[in-house]
Amino acid sequence: MGDIRYKSVWQDVDMATRDEVIAFWRTYSLLPRRVDELARAAALCVVAYRGEDLVGVSTILIRQLPMLRARFAMFRCAVAPDVRQEGVAGQLAVRCRDVLEAWSAANPQQQVLGMACVVQGAELSEKKAQPFWPLSRMALAGYNDRGEQIRVVWFAHAKVD
Repeated sequence: MGDIRYKSVWQDVDMATRDEVIAFWRTYSLLPRRVDELARAAALCVVAYRGEDLVGVSTILIRQLPMLRARFAMFRCAVAPDVRQEGVAGQLAVRCRDVLEAWSAANPQQQVLGMACVVQGAELSEKKAQPFWPLSRMALAGYNDRGEQIRVVWFAHAKVD
């Protein structure tokens, strides 16, 4: 994990990074046909490199979570198959959380109170049994209509009614 380098690109994605990410998604067939690659690339948060090779990508979509009556930064990530056992996804989550928490505190008008994710992927089946993930500080908050876990971490400055 020590040779992985992380770069925050939240709301500041340069064209070279955008093009690298789109190529990464295409290489691993990660986006459904209906997804606009440029729109998804505009939502980039943190990317990961091993040397010059892009090995991990995270995106954020801000949305309301009705069950919690609050707006959250919805985290999604993809990691190259050859580094999936090296903790890159967890580090992407931690780094996104930190970037987004600072951004949220600096932009209170956005009313983003935390980061959340929908847990997908068979490789996470063992990890899903743990209600709290210490590294990312994400906790189980419930399930969506498809039975997938919804995990959240509240930002330190969050206040609810």
